[in-house]
Order: sequence, then C-alpha cells, then structure tokens
Amino acid sequence: MSYGTCQAILTQDLNVRRVAAKFVPQILTAEQKEWRLSMATNMLQEAESDENFMGQIMTSDETWVYKYDPETKCQSLGSKVKVMLIVFFDMEGIVHYMFHKAKL
Repeated sequence: MSYGTCQAILTQDLNVRRVAAKFVPQILTAEQKEWRLSMATNMLQEAESDENFMGQIMTSDETWVYKYDPETKCQSLGSKVKVMLIVFFDMEGIVHYMFHKAKL
C-alpha cells in the first residue's frame, strides 16, 4: 500500500488529522461514532469466529530517530540530523520498515 493511499485512508475515510506528529480523531459526529462502534463490533465477532483473523491484521508505527555514527561518536552527540522510521508489522513481527528524511 502506498504512502498516499495510507494518507487518504487516514484523513478522508477515518477522519483523523496530524497533531504533534500523531494522528488523532477530530470531533466525531454521531454517525461517525456509530460507524466506528459497528466496525469494532464486527472485528470482535470476526476474531471470535475465525482463529486466523488476528494473523491477517497489519499495523504500523513511526518515530523520529537521530543520526549516529560510531566512527565519529563525539560529533554525533548533538546531531540535528533526524529521519522518520516507519515500521509495518503483523503478529509475527516486522513486515517492512523504511526511513523517511525530514524536510527542513
């Protein structure tokens, strides 16, 4: 799944926005709350009826990491060079990871 597709799902379908580098829900309408409750209930029922369901779920996380070069440890201590580490994983472990350079 491309970055743009993930971005569209998060912002358009799930109605979340980036606040302090995290996606958080905006104020939800009654319809959105009902839809989320319905989806959560459906997922719970699916997990209870299908023993393989949890193995089909993939999630991701992201964090800022700072450049560190062991050869020049002293210079790297105050490094302002950072990249975003994005990791996708399922119940068995890491599926994919990538580094995304910060735009300064």
